[in-house]
Amino acid sequence: MRDNLNTGPLSESDLDEALHLLHVEARTADAPMTDLRARVLADLDKAEPATVASTATVTPIGRARGRRRFPAPWASVAAAVVAAAVIGGIALHGSSPAPTDSTAGAAGTSSAQQTKQGGVELVTAQQALATAATQVGAGKDTPLAPGQFRHISLHAWWSTGTMMASDSKGNPTKGFSYLREQTIDRWVPADYRDDWLERRKLTGRKTWLGGTEPESAMNRPEPDADIQNAEYHGKCGDFFPKSKPAKVCGDANDWDFPEYYAGLPRDPDQLLARWTKDTSAKGSSPSTILYYVTQILGTGLAPADVRAAAYQALAKLPGIQVIDRAANLDGVVGMALGIEDNKADRTELILDPKTGQYIGDRVVAVHPTTPWIKPGTVTSFTSQTSTAVSEQGAK
Repeated sequence: MRDNLNTGPLSESDLDEALHLLHVEARTADAPMTDLRARVLADLDKAEPATVASTATVTPIGRARGRRRFPAPWASVAAAVVAAAVIGGIALHGSSPAPTDSTAGAAGTSSAQQTKQGGVELVTAQQALATAATQVGAGKDTPLAPGQFRHISLHAWWSTGTMMASDSKGNPTKGFSYLREQTIDRWVPADYRDDWLERRKLTGRKTWLGGTEPESAMNRPEPDADIQNAEYHGKCGDFFPKSKPAKVCGDANDWDFPEYYAGLPRDPDQLLARWTKDTSAKGSSPSTILYYVTQILGTGLAPADVRAAAYQALAKLPGIQVIDRAANLDGVVGMALGIEDNKADRTELILDPKTGQYIGDRVVAVHPTTPWIKPGTVTSFTSQTSTAVSEQGAK
């Protein structure tokens, strides 16, 4: 689900996912969170064109942010059509569609200084992250008892669409884009070596973003519907045992497992150095690191001390600032933090600074390469909850 022939700016990591999933064998092994994270770790900077069933060449364009974590695959459409791209982020819970317009940039406050608005002092990103770290660090995660499950509930509005023609630079000139809604629920057992359950469901609700085709184009059959409306089981979260690279239970480089978090330093400087190294293939820019950390927090599996250290590390990123002080994700209001740069889109991490809870993320097109996507368009938005339940499948 990640990078693409795009219908809205995509992230390079999203592109890696989409290109990988383009192959037939990968379609039956559609992007589990673990495979996605493994590729982000190992192949962060690979973004090469791929061929769809030997009939259409896919040229990656733009950036995606989407997000995150449960990608949707690409699919070929017809010999005359270059390709279809499913891209996007994950939003969680809520009934209203993601907004297609954002004034977040206007609300941003420089992280370098504290400002006042209407006589009220506004906190900087560093202050918000410090408060969040303190709140998270003050508490401890309640461990799952034997037989219990961690239910991670996601509600997504993500961007998808079809590019039907492009210019000499590979930028789309004909096609369409829209947001579609999906819910994804995952149950992780107390012993991660036991059976995991994941349920995906496309709700059928869509929001038009634009294109050269009529709006009714978004109601055409979706090639990946069978994958995105399904139930998956697997020990160690290995929902797609035929996927490559193979999932290794307890892999210290896999964000699904406690071994990964046990290997992370808790000192914020050392943690930032670790994540800078992990993203070196992509240049380790501040926005790349922010995106990377957002993916880790979005697993719902990072322990409290890692989350606290992550907030402290993010506070050290040059240029991080408060983009939106009242970002509403499915009725939960949080603070959106992001980094303004010259990239196609901006990833925003959204948290509740009072509790330190990560509640989701969103992606906003800043310099879109797709002509029908306007600057300021929200191309994905996410929210997330994580609770303990007594049986698999319970909510």
